[in-house]
Amino acid sequence: MMNKKLTIFTCLLMVSAFLLRPSASGQTAPTATTTFTEVSGSAWTTGANWDVQVPLGSDDALIGANTTAAWSQVANGDPAFGTLTLGTNATLQYAALSNQGLPSGAIVYFNDGSHLEYTAGTVNRGATCYIVPGASAQITFKDNSIPTYTYSGGGDLLHIVLEGVLHSRNDATDFTGELRYSSNNGSARVLNVASQGGSAKFGPGLTTIENAILVSLGSANMMHDSATVTLVGGTGGSSSSKLNVSTTTDTISNLIIDSPTGSADTFERGANGVLTVADTVTFQGTAANITLNDTQATPSGSGLVAANMTFAGTGAWNLGGDCGIG
Repeated sequence: MMNKKLTIFTCLLMVSAFLLRPSASGQTAPTATTTFTEVSGSAWTTGANWDVQVPLGSDDALIGANTTAAWSQVANGDPAFGTLTLGTNATLQYAALSNQGLPSGAIVYFNDGSHLEYTAGTVNRGATCYIVPGASAQITFKDNSIPTYTYSGGGDLLHIVLEGVLHSRNDATDFTGELRYSSNNGSARVLNVASQGGSAKFGPGLTTIENAILVSLGSANMMHDSATVTLVGGTGGSSSSKLNVSTTTDTISNLIIDSPTGSADTFERGANGVLTVADTVTFQGTAANITLNDTQATPSGSGLVAANMTFAGTGAWNLGGDCGIG
Protein backbone atom coordinates (compact mmCIF):
# COMPACT_ATOMS: atom_id res chain seq x y z
CA MET A 1 0.00 0.00 0.00
CA MET A 2 2.86 2.37 0.83
CA ASN A 3 4.40 1.92 -2.63
CA LYS A 4 1.02 2.45 -4.32
CA LYS A 5 0.44 5.71 -2.42
CA LEU A 6 3.95 6.88 -3.29
CA THR A 7 3.37 6.12 -6.97
CA ILE A 8 0.09 8.05 -7.01
CA PHE A 9 1.72 11.01 -5.23
CA THR A 10 4.62 11.02 -7.72
CA CYS A 11 2.19 10.99 -10.66
CA LEU A 12 0.25 13.90 -9.18
CA LEU A 13 3.46 15.90 -8.83
CA MET A 14 4.35 15.19 -12.44
CA VAL A 15 0.90 16.28 -13.66
CA SER A 16 1.05 19.43 -11.52
CA ALA A 17 4.47 20.31 -12.87
CA PHE A 18 3.22 19.90 -16.43
CA LEU A 19 0.15 22.06 -15.83
CA LEU A 20 2.29 24.79 -14.26
CA ARG A 21 4.66 25.01 -17.20
CA PRO A 22 4.35 28.44 -18.86
CA SER A 23 2.44 28.57 -22.13
CA ALA A 24 1.89 31.47 -24.48
CA SER A 25 -1.33 30.10 -25.90
CA GLY A 26 -4.47 32.11 -25.25
CA GLN A 27 -3.30 34.15 -22.27
CA THR A 28 -1.86 37.53 -21.39
CA ALA A 29 1.74 38.04 -20.36
CA PRO A 30 2.61 37.01 -16.78
CA THR A 31 3.35 39.63 -14.13
CA ALA A 32 7.01 40.58 -14.36
CA THR A 33 9.39 39.52 -11.61
CA THR A 34 12.15 41.76 -12.97
CA THR A 35 11.95 44.69 -15.42
CA PHE A 36 14.55 46.20 -17.74
CA THR A 37 14.66 49.98 -17.25
CA GLU A 38 17.66 51.12 -19.37
CA VAL A 39 18.88 53.51 -16.68
CA SER A 40 22.53 52.66 -17.37
CA GLY A 41 22.73 51.94 -21.09
CA SER A 42 21.18 49.15 -23.14
CA ALA A 43 23.24 46.14 -22.00
CA TRP A 44 21.08 43.28 -20.72
CA THR A 45 23.97 42.12 -18.52
CA THR A 46 24.21 45.37 -16.52
CA GLY A 47 22.56 44.83 -13.14
CA ALA A 48 21.64 48.52 -12.74
CA ASN A 49 19.39 48.23 -15.82
CA TRP A 50 16.99 45.88 -13.98
CA ASP A 51 14.74 46.94 -11.13
CA VAL A 52 15.24 43.67 -9.27
CA GLN A 53 18.01 41.61 -10.87
CA VAL A 54 19.40 40.39 -14.16
CA PRO A 55 16.93 37.61 -15.02
CA LEU A 56 17.44 34.07 -13.81
CA GLY A 57 15.95 31.00 -15.43
CA SER A 58 12.87 31.21 -13.21
CA ASP A 59 12.10 34.90 -13.89
CA ASP A 60 9.26 36.37 -15.90
CA ALA A 61 11.36 39.12 -17.47
CA LEU A 62 9.96 42.33 -18.97
CA ILE A 63 11.73 44.72 -21.33
CA GLY A 64 10.05 47.90 -20.12
CA ALA A 65 8.00 50.21 -22.31
CA ASN A 66 10.00 52.49 -24.63
CA THR A 67 13.34 50.87 -23.74
CA THR A 68 15.94 49.05 -25.82
CA ALA A 69 17.83 46.07 -24.42
CA ALA A 70 20.84 44.54 -26.17
CA TRP A 71 22.06 40.96 -25.84
CA SER A 72 25.14 39.43 -27.47
CA GLN A 73 24.93 35.68 -27.78
CA VAL A 74 28.42 35.81 -29.25
CA ALA A 75 29.82 37.19 -25.98
CA ASN A 76 27.43 35.75 -23.41
CA GLY A 77 25.72 32.64 -24.74
CA ASP A 78 21.97 32.24 -24.13
CA PRO A 79 20.12 34.74 -21.92
CA ALA A 80 18.32 33.30 -18.90
CA PHE A 81 14.58 33.80 -18.33
CA GLY A 82 11.43 31.80 -17.73
CA THR A 83 9.30 33.96 -20.01
CA LEU A 84 10.15 37.20 -21.79
CA THR A 85 7.74 40.06 -22.46
CA LEU A 86 8.53 42.95 -24.78
CA GLY A 87 6.65 45.97 -23.43
CA THR A 88 4.94 48.66 -25.48
CA ASN A 89 7.44 50.13 -27.99
CA ALA A 90 10.22 48.04 -26.45
CA THR A 91 13.08 46.58 -28.53
CA LEU A 92 15.35 43.62 -27.95
CA GLN A 93 18.47 43.82 -30.12
CA TYR A 94 19.88 40.32 -30.33
CA ALA A 95 23.31 39.53 -31.80
CA ALA A 96 22.97 35.82 -32.48
CA LEU A 97 25.51 33.13 -33.14
CA SER A 98 25.23 31.40 -36.52
CA ASN A 99 22.21 29.06 -36.64
CA GLN A 100 21.10 29.86 -33.10
CA GLY A 101 19.02 32.81 -31.79
CA LEU A 102 16.66 32.91 -28.82
CA PRO A 103 17.04 29.93 -26.47
CA SER A 104 15.28 26.82 -27.75
CA GLY A 105 11.76 26.67 -26.37
CA ALA A 106 11.72 30.35 -25.35
CA ILE A 107 8.31 31.93 -24.69
CA VAL A 108 8.05 35.56 -25.76
CA TYR A 109 5.09 37.96 -25.48
CA PHE A 110 4.88 40.92 -27.88
CA ASN A 111 3.03 44.12 -26.99
CA ASP A 112 2.14 46.98 -29.34
CA GLY A 113 5.14 48.52 -31.07
CA SER A 114 7.56 45.90 -29.75
CA HIS A 115 10.45 44.69 -31.88
CA LEU A 116 12.72 41.64 -31.77
CA GLU A 117 15.67 42.72 -33.91
CA TYR A 118 18.32 40.21 -34.88
CA THR A 119 21.36 42.41 -35.48
CA ALA A 120 23.82 39.62 -36.30
CA GLY A 121 23.86 35.90 -37.01
CA THR A 122 21.18 33.59 -38.32
CA VAL A 123 18.26 31.95 -36.54
CA ASN A 124 17.77 28.19 -36.57
CA ARG A 125 15.85 27.49 -33.37
CA GLY A 126 12.29 27.23 -32.14
CA ALA A 127 10.40 29.62 -29.87
CA THR A 128 6.78 30.40 -29.01
CA CYS A 129 5.64 33.94 -29.80
CA TYR A 130 2.35 35.29 -28.45
CA ILE A 131 1.19 38.51 -30.11
CA VAL A 132 -1.15 40.33 -27.74
CA PRO A 133 -4.55 40.97 -29.39
CA GLY A 134 -4.65 44.48 -30.85
CA ALA A 135 -0.85 44.80 -30.88
CA SER A 136 1.33 45.43 -33.93
CA ALA A 137 4.79 43.93 -33.42
CA GLN A 138 7.85 43.26 -35.54
CA ILE A 139 10.68 40.74 -35.98
CA THR A 140 13.74 41.51 -38.13
CA PHE A 141 15.67 38.55 -39.54
CA LYS A 142 19.09 38.37 -41.16
CA ASP A 143 19.92 36.43 -44.35
CA ASN A 144 19.41 32.65 -44.43
CA SER A 145 17.62 32.43 -41.09
CA ILE A 146 15.50 29.31 -40.60
CA PRO A 147 13.16 30.09 -37.68
CA THR A 148 10.79 27.41 -36.40
CA TYR A 149 8.64 29.69 -34.30
CA THR A 150 5.11 28.92 -33.15
CA TYR A 151 2.80 31.94 -33.42
CA SER A 152 -0.35 32.44 -31.39
CA GLY A 153 -2.57 35.32 -30.38
CA GLY A 154 -4.53 37.84 -32.40
CA GLY A 155 -2.20 40.78 -32.95
CA ASP A 156 -0.31 41.69 -36.13
CA LEU A 157 3.28 40.63 -36.77
CA LEU A 158 5.54 42.21 -39.40
CA HIS A 159 8.58 40.26 -40.61
CA ILE A 160 11.37 42.42 -42.00
CA VAL A 161 13.80 40.49 -44.23
CA LEU A 162 17.10 42.37 -44.23
CA GLU A 163 18.83 40.53 -47.04
CA GLY A 164 18.75 37.44 -49.22
CA VAL A 165 16.48 34.62 -48.11
CA LEU A 166 14.27 33.88 -45.09
CA HIS A 167 13.46 30.17 -44.79
CA SER A 168 10.19 30.01 -42.87
CA ARG A 169 9.40 26.84 -40.93
CA ASN A 170 7.06 28.67 -38.57
CA ASP A 171 3.76 27.27 -37.31
CA ALA A 172 0.89 29.75 -37.68
CA THR A 173 -1.93 27.20 -37.51
CA ASP A 174 -3.58 28.94 -34.53
CA PHE A 175 -2.52 32.52 -35.29
CA THR A 176 -5.59 34.64 -36.06
CA GLY A 177 -3.90 38.01 -36.59
CA GLU A 178 -2.13 39.39 -39.66
CA LEU A 179 1.28 38.14 -40.76
CA ARG A 180 3.20 40.59 -42.97
CA TYR A 181 6.42 39.99 -44.87
CA SER A 182 8.39 42.94 -46.24
CA SER A 183 11.86 43.85 -47.51
CA ASN A 184 13.69 46.41 -45.39
CA ASN A 185 14.49 48.68 -48.34
CA GLY A 186 12.47 47.58 -51.37
CA SER A 187 15.18 45.32 -52.79
CA ALA A 188 14.16 41.81 -53.77
CA ARG A 189 14.00 39.28 -50.92
CA VAL A 190 12.88 35.64 -50.92
CA LEU A 191 10.55 33.95 -48.42
CA ASN A 192 11.12 30.23 -48.85
CA VAL A 193 8.22 28.36 -47.26
CA ALA A 194 8.68 24.64 -46.69
CA SER A 195 7.34 21.85 -44.55
CA GLN A 196 8.19 21.45 -40.87
CA GLY A 197 5.86 19.06 -39.14
CA GLY A 198 3.05 19.67 -41.63
CA SER A 199 1.86 22.88 -39.95
CA ALA A 200 0.39 25.92 -41.75
CA LYS A 201 2.97 28.67 -42.31
CA PHE A 202 0.25 31.15 -43.29
CA GLY A 203 -2.47 31.07 -40.61
CA PRO A 204 -6.26 31.35 -40.82
CA GLY A 205 -6.08 35.16 -40.66
CA LEU A 206 -4.58 37.58 -43.18
CA THR A 207 -1.10 37.19 -44.67
CA THR A 208 0.29 40.18 -46.58
CA ILE A 209 3.21 39.91 -48.99
CA GLU A 210 4.63 43.34 -49.84
CA ASN A 211 7.61 45.46 -50.80
CA ALA A 212 9.58 43.10 -53.08
CA ILE A 213 9.03 39.78 -51.30
CA LEU A 214 8.99 36.67 -53.50
CA VAL A 215 7.21 33.79 -51.79
CA SER A 216 8.36 30.37 -52.93
CA LEU A 217 6.18 27.50 -51.73
CA GLY A 218 8.43 24.47 -51.47
CA SER A 219 5.83 22.04 -50.13
CA ALA A 220 2.12 21.48 -50.59
CA ASN A 221 -0.52 22.68 -48.11
CA MET A 222 1.63 25.31 -46.43
CA MET A 223 -1.26 27.80 -46.23
CA HIS A 224 -4.29 27.41 -43.98
CA ASP A 225 -7.47 26.59 -45.90
CA SER A 226 -9.14 29.63 -44.27
CA ALA A 227 -6.27 32.00 -45.10
CA THR A 228 -6.61 35.29 -46.95
CA VAL A 229 -3.42 36.19 -48.82
CA THR A 230 -2.76 39.70 -50.13
CA LEU A 231 -0.09 40.40 -52.74
CA VAL A 232 0.84 44.08 -52.83
CA GLY A 233 2.33 44.97 -56.21
CA GLY A 234 5.04 47.54 -56.80
CA THR A 235 5.89 49.65 -59.80
CA GLY A 236 7.71 46.79 -61.50
CA GLY A 237 11.18 45.29 -61.52
CA SER A 238 12.71 44.59 -58.13
CA SER A 239 9.77 46.11 -56.27
CA SER A 240 7.50 43.24 -57.36
CA SER A 241 5.82 41.01 -54.81
CA LYS A 242 5.26 37.51 -56.11
CA LEU A 243 3.70 34.22 -55.09
CA ASN A 244 5.30 31.25 -56.82
CA VAL A 245 3.46 27.95 -56.35
CA SER A 246 6.05 26.05 -58.42
CA THR A 247 5.13 22.35 -58.32
CA THR A 248 2.96 22.53 -55.21
CA THR A 249 -0.79 22.50 -54.66
CA ASP A 250 -2.56 24.54 -52.00
CA THR A 251 -5.97 25.94 -51.12
CA ILE A 252 -6.87 29.24 -49.45
CA SER A 253 -10.13 31.12 -48.94
CA ASN A 254 -9.27 34.45 -50.57
CA LEU A 255 -6.54 35.99 -52.72
CA ILE A 256 -6.25 39.78 -52.96
CA ILE A 257 -4.04 41.32 -55.65
CA ASP A 258 -3.52 44.91 -54.56
CA SER A 259 -2.04 47.49 -56.93
CA PRO A 260 -1.50 50.74 -55.00
CA THR A 261 1.11 52.26 -57.32
CA GLY A 262 0.99 50.28 -60.55
CA SER A 263 1.59 46.65 -61.31
CA ALA A 264 4.21 43.95 -61.30
CA ASP A 265 4.20 40.16 -61.67
CA THR A 266 2.15 39.00 -58.73
CA PHE A 267 1.33 35.35 -59.39
CA GLU A 268 3.64 32.77 -60.91
CA ARG A 269 3.76 29.04 -61.20
CA GLY A 270 6.35 26.59 -62.45
CA ALA A 271 5.85 22.98 -63.55
CA ASN A 272 2.32 21.99 -62.52
CA GLY A 273 1.68 23.96 -59.34
CA VAL A 274 -1.92 24.96 -58.62
CA LEU A 275 -3.39 27.43 -56.13
CA THR A 276 -7.12 27.01 -55.50
CA VAL A 277 -9.00 30.02 -54.13
CA ALA A 278 -12.18 28.66 -52.62
CA ASP A 279 -13.94 32.00 -52.22
CA THR A 280 -12.82 35.06 -54.23
CA VAL A 281 -9.86 36.50 -56.11
CA THR A 282 -10.09 40.29 -55.69
CA PHE A 283 -8.19 42.84 -57.77
CA GLN A 284 -8.08 46.14 -55.92
CA GLY A 285 -6.32 49.49 -56.08
CA THR A 286 -5.30 51.51 -59.11
CA ALA A 287 -5.92 50.23 -62.64
CA ALA A 288 -3.00 48.05 -63.62
CA ASN A 289 -1.52 45.47 -65.95
CA ILE A 290 -1.37 42.22 -63.99
CA THR A 291 0.83 39.41 -65.26
CA LEU A 292 -0.09 35.86 -64.36
CA ASN A 293 3.00 33.96 -65.41
CA ASP A 294 3.61 30.28 -66.15
CA THR A 295 7.30 29.42 -66.31
CA GLN A 296 6.72 26.19 -68.24
CA ALA A 297 7.92 26.18 -71.84
CA THR A 298 4.57 24.65 -72.81
CA PRO A 299 1.96 25.71 -70.23
CA SER A 300 -0.75 23.19 -69.42
CA GLY A 301 -3.81 23.44 -67.23
CA SER A 302 -4.66 26.28 -64.88
CA GLY A 303 -2.22 27.54 -62.26
CA LEU A 304 -4.89 29.57 -60.48
CA VAL A 305 -8.29 28.06 -59.81
CA ALA A 306 -10.83 30.65 -58.65
CA ALA A 307 -14.45 30.22 -57.60
CA ASN A 308 -15.09 33.95 -58.09
CA MET A 309 -13.21 36.99 -59.39
CA THR A 310 -13.91 40.62 -58.48
CA PHE A 311 -12.39 43.85 -59.79
CA ALA A 312 -12.77 46.29 -56.93
CA GLY A 313 -10.23 48.87 -58.12
CA THR A 314 -10.63 51.90 -60.31
CA GLY A 315 -10.06 52.28 -64.04
CA ALA A 316 -9.30 49.64 -66.65
CA TRP A 317 -7.50 46.43 -65.73
CA ASN A 318 -5.57 44.14 -68.05
CA LEU A 319 -4.72 40.54 -67.17
CA GLY A 320 -1.88 39.17 -69.24
CA GLY A 321 0.49 36.25 -69.25
CA ASP A 322 0.23 32.55 -69.99
CA CYS A 323 -0.94 31.19 -66.64
CA GLY A 324 -4.46 29.87 -67.03
CA ILE A 325 -7.28 30.67 -64.60
CA GLY A 326 -9.76 27.89 -64.04
